[in-house]
Amino acid sequence: MLPSMMDKEPVSNSHKDEDQKILDDMINYLDTIFEDLNQLYVQTQLLLCDMTICFSSPVNAEAVKHCEETYKHPNEISDQHQC
Repeated sequence: MLPSMMDKEPVSNSHKDEDQKILDDMINYLDTIFEDLNQLYVQTQLLLCDMTICFSSPVNAEAVKHCEETYKHPNEISDQHQC
């Protein structure tokens, strides 16, 4: 026989607060993963463009290499995100 709703003890506020904090942390972590995946997508597309230029026109490969060396990535994908 299943216990009825009246038999259950009410959840204390401290447990609700803990659960809410855990949920918020998980959502923040998922947001971080989403941002990193978006950055990976952009970087992958840029590398694909570089490969296309290098294979279709090797003369332009030096210009691409120079641009990559001088470009500073403002939002590097970081392994140091903390939850």
